[in-house]
Amino acid sequence: MGWSDCKVVCICGQQNNYLKRALELILQKNLFQFTGENYLQAHEKAMGTKMAVTIAKIFMGKVESQSLERSTKKTLAWKRYIDDIFSVWNINKGEATQFIKQANSHCPTIKFTAEVSDTETMFLDTKVYKG
Repeated sequence: MGWSDCKVVCICGQQNNYLKRALELILQKNLFQFTGENYLQAHEKAMGTKMAVTIAKIFMGKVESQSLERSTKKTLAWKRYIDDIFSVWNINKGEATQFIKQANSHCPTIKFTAEVSDTETMFLDTKVYKG
């Protein structure tokens, strides 16, 4: 999702291109140092900035909403922490694979993966058991 895909930011009813430009600079022109060398991050968003987590949450919220809306199967539970998702479904493994394939069609740099189990799974370093 690039800034050209976003709606114009309005403050007090007026377009604010300064805010839009500031966000572009913060998220797309990230300088960092590694082993004494200076670099300019050229791909994707700058994850070291304070705003990056908020932008990631908003973006992933949109991707997950669209994925769930397009799915003919409905989840029993869906919980997300930034980009880690725990979900419970009453579907077979083939249908789960199809949902993951459909979810991965939204954005070429976001890839969903799944650990499908009938008895247990891991979520945020915690083992979750069925039953």
